[in-house]
Amino acid sequence: MSIAYIVYMIYPNAQNLRPVITKKDPFSLLVRMVYATDTPTNVCPSVHVINSIAVNAALQHSEDFAREKRNGRLASHILTILICLSTVFIKQHSVMDVGWGIVTGMVFYIPLYVLPAIRKHSWDRYIQIKE
Repeated sequence: MSIAYIVYMIYPNAQNLRPVITKKDPFSLLVRMVYATDTPTNVCPSVHVINSIAVNAALQHSEDFAREKRNGRLASHILTILICLSTVFIKQHSVMDVGWGIVTGMVFYIPLYVLPAIRKHSWDRYIQIKE
């Protein structure tokens, strides 16, 4: 998330994708509330996407969560995808914002989870060879 805020300081950005909502039904009211609280500024990369990926990655790599909540792992993946899609469908972000959010999330995922797993696997193989 810090990377996103650094990007926003260097390159402030905004978008005007949101339509005017004139209907009075409950769903339109909810969308108007979202629009009022979440301004269309500093949108690329999407912090919604970065945070969703970070939480999903942490849950997927949690031993307690993986062991006790098998359905929770699938639910976590599905919710992450739905959050990413909903930001586009509700017109909070464009597809480009979501794409850059995914890239930013992966920038942190690789050094936090992939590289340590590779190192552990390499170390385990080294120990097996020594024995």
